[in-house]
Amino acid sequence: MRINNNLPALNAKNRINNNSNAKKTSFERLSSGLRINRAADDAAGLAISESMRAQIRALEQGSRNIQDGISLIQTAEGALNSITSGLQRIRELLVQRENDTYTYSDKETINQEITHNLRNIEDITINTQFNGIYLLNGSLTNAAVHTGTDTIPLSINDMHLDLYYRENFNDQNRFSQWHPAQGAWTVQNGLLTQSTEGVGDKTILTEVIQGNDMTITVNGKFMTTHPDGNIGIIIKGNDFNNQVFGWYSQYGGLYIGERVNGSYRLITSIVVDPAQLDQNYELTGTVVGNYYTFSVTGVGKIEGYSANTSMLEGYTGLFTAFSEASFDDYEVIPHITLTDIETALDKVTGERAKLGAYQNRLEYAYNNTSNYSENLTASESRIRDTDISKEMIKISTLSILTDASQAILAQANSQPQRILELLRN
Repeated sequence: MRINNNLPALNAKNRINNNSNAKKTSFERLSSGLRINRAADDAAGLAISESMRAQIRALEQGSRNIQDGISLIQTAEGALNSITSGLQRIRELLVQRENDTYTYSDKETINQEITHNLRNIEDITINTQFNGIYLLNGSLTNAAVHTGTDTIPLSINDMHLDLYYRENFNDQNRFSQWHPAQGAWTVQNGLLTQSTEGVGDKTILTEVIQGNDMTITVNGKFMTTHPDGNIGIIIKGNDFNNQVFGWYSQYGGLYIGERVNGSYRLITSIVVDPAQLDQNYELTGTVVGNYYTFSVTGVGKIEGYSANTSMLEGYTGLFTAFSEASFDDYEVIPHITLTDIETALDKVTGERAKLGAYQNRLEYAYNNTSNYSENLTASESRIRDTDISKEMIKISTLSILTDASQAILAQANSQPQRILELLRN
């Protein structure tokens, strides 16, 4: 029997400490839900689970990427669906226009709707965006959607349908100059100017398309008060000596005139308000069959004139400017056939089919990524998460062992008291 070293008491104390530490660990696991709260809990398990967590987070971001890609495709496909509807309406109008039960005025109204549908289609093509990314203008090439494990290529073709033309005055080489002795014309940054003043017609001309039914729209400004200030459109013509043209005079008046074999005559005119400097005017020249219309938005309109028969087989859509005028841009709505619309519809529906295939592939990738992430999460959970029932059993066991150790410690501490009894005796 010893007094200085009570080995049973030391043993009981160590058991109590061990059980208390084990209970503390179990409490931490139960409160956090994690079996591994620090590297000391399971060094190898921590390394494996952290690697899995990195993969899971990448897959979750990949799933979001795929959903964004699907949204982009749906935006583009929705725009193409609108274009398809517009083309189908134009096709319907073309069939309607061919019916000879309609008057010139009726057919011009039909042409106006065709024109607006074409402009709407062009606007959709130019302006459709997703998060600032233009979708249908041909700029979305060699793009990709990252799924977290792979990349899926994504591209959308240029969906400009070339159903009408846009010209830019920066391209001076596309224009031929007439009457150079009466004034040289230059074109820079969309501004049409004359270096020397003169009289008579100073004409810049470009051939756009050959055909009969069409609309030309021009935006022009008067830049000086020169008495020969006019802006206009050649509505139809073979060459400079054979043409029908309409113009707006700076001093008031809308005119339609013609040259036949070099001889000029005024066809008709109306008096309008004088033009204003630096004010934008939209000019429109329309050809429907043998009928010609010239108008300036907000100013006036001359309509329904049937020109000389010598004009009927000429080029339509020639653009001209008279004197000191500046033109920002112009667009030409040419004669459109059912074949043109069918070709455009084939292009649009082909692109929609491609986008549908892209979307299906992304949806398959999304399902695969989701399954992959789910399985990795389950694996990571088995390594790192707490088994609640197991820890509860362990806590119950440790509680019993702690209570028993405390009882043993009490008895071990009372054992030296017996030595006193021996000493008293």
